Amino acid sequence: MLTKIFKILDLTGKDQRIYLTTLKLGLQPASVIARQAGYKRTYTYKRLQTLCERGICRVERRNGVMYFFACSPEQLAGMIQVKKSLILEAEDKLKMVMPVLKGRGGEEL
Repeated sequence: MLTKIFKILDLTGKDQRIYLTTLKLGLQPASVIARQAGYKRTYTYKRLQTLCERGICRVERRNGVMYFFACSPEQLAGMIQVKKSLILEAEDKLKMVMPVLKGRGGEEL
């Protein structure tokens, strides 16, 4: 079940593992998260940065060290709601332009 939820958020299997490890550990440097998740520190650090860019994790700098923590499951639920709204909006817009698209018959848009 979690795999399907994470797939909606476009998380790879490794990203899922890093997120869940970070959620379990709380605020930690990448080295601790990497060791617990079973990945190299450099790989984990890059993935954590990507997860932060996407709003799935957060980062705090303390004494020159970056500490990462996972967003709550409630925040992930909010991200899914936003994605759902965008998809529903796109679906409505597609229905409106469907007749135009059908009438073009391969012509470039």
